[in-house]
Amino acid sequence: MDPGAAGYDTLVIKPAILGRLAHVKGSYQTPNGEVICEWTRQTRGFHLDVTILDNTTATIYVPVSGGTSVTAEQKDRPAIYRVGPGRYSFHTDLRR
Repeated sequence: MDPGAAGYDTLVIKPAILGRLAHVKGSYQTPNGEVICEWTRQTRGFHLDVTILDNTTATIYVPVSGGTSVTAEQKDRPAIYRVGPGRYSFHTDLRR
């Protein structure tokens, strides 16, 4: 949940890539419905799937590394997306 927002109308998805952790899947039941986030880090890259529920917006931070396929302008910083309801998939060159 975005600390500056009311209720569960605005969410923040910001994966924490820790050590050798290679896969995380989680969900959270809000009053508006279920939010789902899953990521996998492999030798061929990083993959993030997010489901944002109706009547909700989210800021999604996608971990990247220099030369990533998500954006050429941001190096070693997350690419940031502001999205509405729906399912989203992101793939970057960030490797394990």
